[in-house]
Amino acid sequence: MNTTERTLGLMFHPSDDTFGFKISFNRVPQEVLNGSEAPTKAKMLSLIMSVYDLHGFLSPFIIKSKIIFQDVHRSGVEWNDHIRPEEHARWVRWLDELKLLASLRIPRHYAAAGPWTPCYDDSADGKLPV
Repeated sequence: MNTTERTLGLMFHPSDDTFGFKISFNRVPQEVLNGSEAPTKAKMLSLIMSVYDLHGFLSPFIIKSKIIFQDVHRSGVEWNDHIRPEEHARWVRWLDELKLLASLRIPRHYAAAGPWTPCYDDSADGKLPV
């Protein structure tokens, strides 16, 4: 059984009990995706914000794009102007990494390394264990 289910913005793969990501490039022009054309500042932001990551698994990856965008903003590029070649090269590298996210799998369950320690005690006295 190799079905995939969508849940809370993630793709759940029950066969190997992992979560994955579906990255859609439907609204991004092909020229921008393959790197032959530099995106405008507005297209950059649109693509960055289209990466849905409710649980924050991709935060370290997404922050890279936001740093690139911040550099573009500081350079003075207007919303409908194409970004500079320096940022474009970084942007293309980030897009290549973005395409790899489709193969990323995150295990649904992590086993504890040691014995479980309760953070509360529901006994009658209500005291925390020491």
